[in-house]
Amino acid sequence: MSSYDRFFRLVIAGVIAYLLYTGALTGATGTVLMVLAIVFAGTSFVGVCPLYLPFGFSTRKKRLPMNKQSTIIDVRTPAEFQSGHVANSINIPLQDIEKRLPEIKKLQQPLVLCCASGNRSARATTMLKNEGLDCQNGGGWLEVKAALLQSAE
Repeated sequence: MSSYDRFFRLVIAGVIAYLLYTGALTGATGTVLMVLAIVFAGTSFVGVCPLYLPFGFSTRKKRLPMNKQSTIIDVRTPAEFQSGHVANSINIPLQDIEKRLPEIKKLQQPLVLCCASGNRSARATTMLKNEGLDCQNGGGWLEVKAALLQSAE
């Protein structure tokens, strides 16, 4: 999601909150708009909005740099990794990223990071980008696995 989308949703949430605060909206309409404001504000931080389609926002996923040179790092716990993972991915739990930075810097770049939902891999991506590494958040490991299958076709 672009920063414009996030800004737009925060502005909408702010306007609705202001109207509720001033008493301009009451009753059932006020309640419905309050829920809408909470959804808009909350999802602007998460990066996912279930209301994209009614407002015309694109839901197309960005293409991941999937090729034979990409290294996939799964930042879930070892137990999660054992329950299923992308073939040939490397398990480096989020809490170990800083400790294993010298090892990570030696890996073939670009790096694609994944986890269960994309939250932990987003944090790991930020950490690694701050270290100057070429990396991208792939999101959930199932999304990365699907992207790999598509790139193989």
